[in-house]
Amino acid sequence: MNATDIPLPQDTQLYQASNNQILEPRLAVTKISGSGNNNAFSSFSVNQYKFNLYNQNTIGINLFINDKSVSCTRGPIYYNLNGFDYGFEYRFLNYQSPTICFAPEVQATDLDTNVTLTSTSTPNTYTISDYTSVLSNSLVVNSLFFLRNQTSNSQNKIYRVLSINGNTITVYDDSNDSFSGTGLASINVILNQNQDYIFTRVKVADLSGEYYYGLYNTGGFFWAPQTLGLQLPTADYGISFNNELPANNLNYSIFSAQNLSPSLNEVIAINVLTNGAGSLGGKTSGLYLITKITNGKVYFQPIYPSTIFIQQFFKVKWDLDLVSANQVWYVNPDTTMGNNYLYSTVNFSFSKLNINSTISENPSSWALQTGGANDTVIGFTVLPNDVNNNYIKQSDSFSIAIKPPTWTSGSVEGLLLNANYTTNILPVNQEVA
Repeated sequence: MNATDIPLPQDTQLYQASNNQILEPRLAVTKISGSGNNNAFSSFSVNQYKFNLYNQNTIGINLFINDKSVSCTRGPIYYNLNGFDYGFEYRFLNYQSPTICFAPEVQATDLDTNVTLTSTSTPNTYTISDYTSVLSNSLVVNSLFFLRNQTSNSQNKIYRVLSINGNTITVYDDSNDSFSGTGLASINVILNQNQDYIFTRVKVADLSGEYYYGLYNTGGFFWAPQTLGLQLPTADYGISFNNELPANNLNYSIFSAQNLSPSLNEVIAINVLTNGAGSLGGKTSGLYLITKITNGKVYFQPIYPSTIFIQQFFKVKWDLDLVSANQVWYVNPDTTMGNNYLYSTVNFSFSKLNINSTISENPSSWALQTGGANDTVIGFTVLPNDVNNNYIKQSDSFSIAIKPPTWTSGSVEGLLLNANYTTNILPVNQEVA
């Protein structure tokens, strides 16, 4: 191979998996099909899948069900439908990481101020006067925007533009919609998802570019600005304490008691459950790099990012608390809520991801995809992990579930599982029928 030769990415392949391992024989999945009754999840919801990537450097793969041309054998009127608008339900679950669930891409947000919503005679419909002075972008009919600084935090949600009259827009809040009750499907329904294992996010694409927010949904809706990626460096070890870390070192015996032999440049996660003064969490929670091991002590220095916010998470190879391998820790949302902080300035702690059988066997508790034919659907994110010297990566394992509405009969076809991501060389779009 010449120095100027660049190996191009090979095709990304989807495989069926079990216990986070690709099933043998390794047969790529090109079609997903199953059976079931209408208004019930299809039989393939029990299956797990993984992506295999060769020579592609990417931080995440966004998956969504492309449902803009759904067909059903009930009659000609039900061909070439948009499934979301006609009551189909699409859900996802990630088994090795939190399920990162995106609302459809929105075109604007508020300019750091309360926006006056003036009620109209139509339920859940409002007008906004001089909207370009309070929102971050000009809008067209069917545009989505979201508010995050309302005086009433119950109004911090997503709205759709119904009409435009000069600089006044009429907008709709779909929170009370359900297809069975109104014949409409709600986008805001995802705001009530369980944040213990589903991280709900919004991507904004406006005049300032693209940026992200994460939802804290206890006692209302609160939005924290975020980076594109949420995953922090993997920790080799994780351990919890009931007091602040008094110094940047631990006794070597803490590790040797579990037959562990820490090494230089490995990473330790410290979880301070309480600072010892009654406060939840501590300022010394974080990630630390081992810099020296001597005289029965393991010394380290912090490598945590400069900003702490909800939904940051990382994988822990060995959890000393649980005496267990391959755990996932994430920032306890009740310690940071809808705010961002500089590292070491706030008491915070980590919670531990627990995808138990109650969750995994109940698709109605998984992350929900929303967004109609006029929306840019982002879906949810699975994360790739190095398998072979950075040349081969495999994603987290995940499951998908589809529930047709009550009106369907016979077979339903035309749904595609789309995988969108950008590599170090080129953008990729994969589809599975």
